Amino acid sequence: MAVTVSAQSDDPHIVLADAVRQELESSSDFEAKLANMWDIYDTLTNLKVTEAEPYKYYYKGRELLDAATAAANRLINESMSEREELEWHLMAIELAMGRNLYWCEEVHEAEIRFMAALKLGLLAPKRQEKRYTFAIIDCLQQLANIWLERGDWTRAINFLLRSAHLYVAVEKKFENEQWESSDIVNLEKLKTLTIYGLARAYGVNLAGLLLTLLGGLRIGRLWKPNDVICVTMSLHDMFRCRGLGMLEHNMDASDDAAKDAPFDYREWARNAVSLADYYIGRGEFWTAEYLMHAARALSIEWPEKIGEKRSDEFVAEIWRDVGRFYRTRLEISKFHEKRNADECLALWRCNAEVKEKREVAENDLGLSWECLADDHLESRRVQWGSEQGFPENVSLNDGFLLLDEKSAVAERVVENGEPTDDDGMLAIHLSGETVVQPAICFPTIHGSIERAMQVHNRAFIEACGVVMDHRKHLTYCAKDFATARELFKVGQYFDQQALNVFVLDGYASDHVQTVQELARLHEALEYWEVDPSRVRALLKRRVKLLEPVLKEINPMVYVQFNRQLSFEIAEIYRQLAEGLLGPEGQYGPSNR
Repeated sequence: MAVTVSAQSDDPHIVLADAVRQELESSSDFEAKLANMWDIYDTLTNLKVTEAEPYKYYYKGRELLDAATAAANRLINESMSEREELEWHLMAIELAMGRNLYWCEEVHEAEIRFMAALKLGLLAPKRQEKRYTFAIIDCLQQLANIWLERGDWTRAINFLLRSAHLYVAVEKKFENEQWESSDIVNLEKLKTLTIYGLARAYGVNLAGLLLTLLGGLRIGRLWKPNDVICVTMSLHDMFRCRGLGMLEHNMDASDDAAKDAPFDYREWARNAVSLADYYIGRGEFWTAEYLMHAARALSIEWPEKIGEKRSDEFVAEIWRDVGRFYRTRLEISKFHEKRNADECLALWRCNAEVKEKREVAENDLGLSWECLADDHLESRRVQWGSEQGFPENVSLNDGFLLLDEKSAVAERVVENGEPTDDDGMLAIHLSGETVVQPAICFPTIHGSIERAMQVHNRAFIEACGVVMDHRKHLTYCAKDFATARELFKVGQYFDQQALNVFVLDGYASDHVQTVQELARLHEALEYWEVDPSRVRALLKRRVKLLEPVLKEINPMVYVQFNRQLSFEIAEIYRQLAEGLLGPEGQYGPSNR
């Protein structure tokens, strides 16, 4: 619904917009008037607004779009010969109106306009033309974003998969038709956004995997003027990550460009941490560690590159996540101590695949036009064609469309001198004897990640002593107290770094969570300790960590933390009092 601004306004932009709107009341020379309208509309929507009237220029722009729609409909009624071109203009107007409404937080009305634009595009006889391709994909992504925000992942996937089908159909034309390189780059960026949306939707719809590291096409490719970081990942078979991806950081000096950049390094780093959790669940800890250090490197190095001040709070958040990872390595080593490598990996991956299959529901998804306000548009029938990229129904399992043949590859550990896969993946040289080929790589920051993994695993590998047979022993797992202690030291380092920022005065919740994480790290080390006196020392150290925090926090405000800390401390005192760390007072892994 248009909102009228007074014609007596002294704002020159409003006066000019009113003049253009009045011109559109006449149907003569429509193409020239429409081009002028778009220029004025773009100017209006890019103007700075005040807090008192945040949508002032959007409302005025909406009046221009309404006037253009009315003029186009009049011409359609007057001359059927130009209907095809006029409906193209109507599609562009509906798409712009949808964005306008969305920016003004009128989401339901925006959805209706996006659906109208989508149907006009699908009805077009020349819908395979380049201009329709971009507009239809834009509509599909806008609708998918609306449903992602509403939390309806299945409906979001419906639109995203249609975008994927269209992209695949168009990609086949690259060799047969003359597409400019800039068009191909723009189309690949749209594919990136599609994979980003699919990653979000599948991540929640399936097994909690958040693969929002953006999908792309080629490893190591650098798009100017943006820096691009590539990542291998997959959407097929629960996204066993080996499809290709990228992170775009807008390096332009323009404030508007930075504001419009869809993702930033903080979001990317958090997504890397989430993806690491997925790999942990599959027992691929070297890949998970690679992702953790990728997040750490981005959080520290990237702000300076894009002219931002580094956020100590965000860096501390990543440090705590990295510390949690090393604690998880320590805990998982207990499981491996009683089973060989094949048994561990088989069990972990079996559990992961069972969960994936249980959560994947196969069904066909169609489009409904019932929300359209235009009854005539709603009743018009779309001619579907899967070969052209316009299937009538899509399936939840169609995500594999955007993947290559190397999509489902796990990490590999090879002895120095053994060949690695010749697929463009970069390897991590942990030591002179052991080389790891992770299931994911980021060429732009690979060097920083490799150095970090070498530094933080050097003492652990040295403590392992004789080179381990990676076919029998998982190289990331501790095998005795000496190796467990080295993992403990690394985890403790990162937790303490986080505590230097997350002080109790100002970061109460983060401080408590980090202290709890540090206490759990001590608990994980207890399993490997064989000396009863040192076990008691570890228990007392946990008490010294937790008790001061319990005394400082307000139990009326931090109710949950108060309960958790009280229980943990009580449990530690019970162990100290009863001495029940092993049968008949015997300590050590063999008795656990």
